[in-house]
Amino acid sequence: MFIVFITRHYNQKKRVSGVISYLKILDQMLKKNGVQTVILYVKNKTYENYAYEKNAYLTSQNPLIIAKILKKLKPTHIIFISSTSDPTFLYWWWLSLAFANQKQNCYLYQTTNFKKSPNKIQLCLLKRLLQGVFVGNSNLYKIFKILPKKKLMKPAVTIDYAFRKAKHYTQNKFTVLFMGHYTKIKGVDIVLTLSQKSSMKELEFYIAGGNSRNDNFYYKKALKAARLMPNLSVLGFLENPQSIISKCDVLLIPYRSGSTILAVSQTALEAMALGKPVITTSNTATNDLVKDGFNGYICDSISSMEKKIIDLKNNPTLYNKLARNALATIKNEYNIEERTKQLLESLNAGL
Repeated sequence: MFIVFITRHYNQKKRVSGVISYLKILDQMLKKNGVQTVILYVKNKTYENYAYEKNAYLTSQNPLIIAKILKKLKPTHIIFISSTSDPTFLYWWWLSLAFANQKQNCYLYQTTNFKKSPNKIQLCLLKRLLQGVFVGNSNLYKIFKILPKKKLMKPAVTIDYAFRKAKHYTQNKFTVLFMGHYTKIKGVDIVLTLSQKSSMKELEFYIAGGNSRNDNFYYKKALKAARLMPNLSVLGFLENPQSIISKCDVLLIPYRSGSTILAVSQTALEAMALGKPVITTSNTATNDLVKDGFNGYICDSISSMEKKIIDLKNNPTLYNKLARNALATIKNEYNIEERTKQLLESLNAGL
């Protein structure tokens, strides 16, 4: 078997996106299983088969150039790794690429939640041009329900959890971490409001993540709040986020929506792989992962988040139970070995 992955994400030197983190570890596992693979990173510039790293290339976004490369490579399977959240333009680009390669075994893997679902015409064209579709969560599975060939394949965790144990809470200072872009959709303003509650004064709050530019409204707001509050630290962008996740007790990600986020939140996956309960909202990026009262909590208000944090702080037995369940969830449902096996079985069976 020879698989070519095509993605419009680019493998940057710093911390990469959830999509690329997942793709790279999946690629490594496939190679361990004797599968030949190549990754094509599509960029706007006029690259043509430019070697970027071993078995990975930068290439033009022109579908005809990509078709030419694929004809030369002769893969048995082509998988489009779609990270678009808006199907209007980029989605049509994937369809154009599928049309240019319709004589080959082409699959789409939708790894990101949509802001707006594809329309019936787009779905019908997908049905006609592709061998099948992989989707990253149950909500996406419903969106693609009219397609006869589809497979639910949730992203796997991208860090090594094999020898980790859930860290039992024994600290005097209970620490709460928010990690993500400083945006309203990620709910960073909710974290700031919560950290200022009188009941939270004895807790430590950390805010970390990307998009930490001086012109970012929410980043500036967080910095201003941190200057006034001794229990709040703003860390900005981190190349090694696991280092801070491992030191905290709870991950708080009060997303207003799962749109534009990896089908299953990378931050939540990493936190649970390190044995951290996750407190979140009901949204498409965490609904498949976080089970209320089992490995974290799903809250619909700031007051309910406040209560759950206090409950975990004051009840080590409860905390340890959720921490163990968080780690077990990753090992049992989101491990890369099982995901690799699922992909190979699906491709061998034609999905």
